[in-house]
Amino acid sequence: MATHPFQTDDARLHPIKDKVLAGERLDEADALVLYATGDILAVGWLANWVRERMHGDTAYFNVNRHINPTNVCVAACRLCAFGRKKDTPGAYTMALEEAFQTAASGYTEAVTEFHIVGGLHPDLPFQYFLDLVSGLKERLTSPMTRSSTLVGRPSVCGAAKPSCPRFSRKRVPPARWKCPSKPAHVRSEVILPQRIESRQCFLAV
Repeated sequence: MATHPFQTDDARLHPIKDKVLAGERLDEADALVLYATGDILAVGWLANWVRERMHGDTAYFNVNRHINPTNVCVAACRLCAFGRKKDTPGAYTMALEEAFQTAASGYTEAVTEFHIVGGLHPDLPFQYFLDLVSGLKERLTSPMTRSSTLVGRPSVCGAAKPSCPRFSRKRVPPARWKCPSKPAHVRSEVILPQRIESRQCFLAV
């Protein structure tokens, strides 16, 4: 276990530490404290304690291929230097074959995941995303496909007006598809434009 004692100047973390060390499940109030605290090292200590309790001194990681099919985006996130508006210099959208070639470039059997994110393109049809994910699975069958952040999913769903759970299930076996978290996309009006309503914005932790 940890080689140094738990230390923090945030008194709110001590009850959480006691629960963690006792193996008790944290509740919503605890989660909000962990989200709000500025003591990242203390949170890391707690997370590592749980990791070592579950897995000992073994660490697990993915080897991924990052694919960004488009940088065209309706959002205007102040933290983002990636997105572009349509028809502006530097804007691009990959054809499906181009995305497949990007995935295959440098691919080896060591790759465990395709991580697919990109701009919230206003015009790409729902079928584009289905064909992208299913096409990757047909060509390169081993890696997990991780695509469509929780912020991006309402935009993708809106292209075909399906419910978001339907997007998760349609044509892509759930065991081979995961949704990446994006805590940097912090909630609603402060960062994202009015077009993406606050009820559509999610925080993944």
